[in-house]
Amino acid sequence: MRVLGETGMIESLRVLYRQGKPFFGISAGSIMLARQWVRWSDPRDDASAQLFPCLDIAPVFCDTHGEGDGWEELKSLVRLAPLRAVGHGIVSGSALVVEPGGKVSALGGEVHRFARRAGEAVQIESLREEKRAR
Repeated sequence: MRVLGETGMIESLRVLYRQGKPFFGISAGSIMLARQWVRWSDPRDDASAQLFPCLDIAPVFCDTHGEGDGWEELKSLVRLAPLRAVGHGIVSGSALVVEPGGKVSALGGEVHRFARRAGEAVQIESLREEKRAR
């Protein structure tokens, strides 16, 4: 995100999105399309976690392939995010589809979801790909 900002690409990408260009991201590219991400000024100190802005093209908070560590980074993000925010954990092999207007759905498998409850990030009902009529 720092490099995109330094090169003036953030606004250029947002303009393309407003003009109707579709975007997709893989791994960190998915996170960059979202609202914000989390970083630690001291990786050994959870209290140093803070949010920083991403492209905000997809009005979501998400992480990718973190199921192996129990979505620790996503949980940190959700604890810092606005009160009603939901974090989406895009499981390896799955995708999160975000349509204009903000509707979200899973593609190719499951997307875990987390919400903040009493200051903690708790897992809520996952998104699962809907079976389509043939």
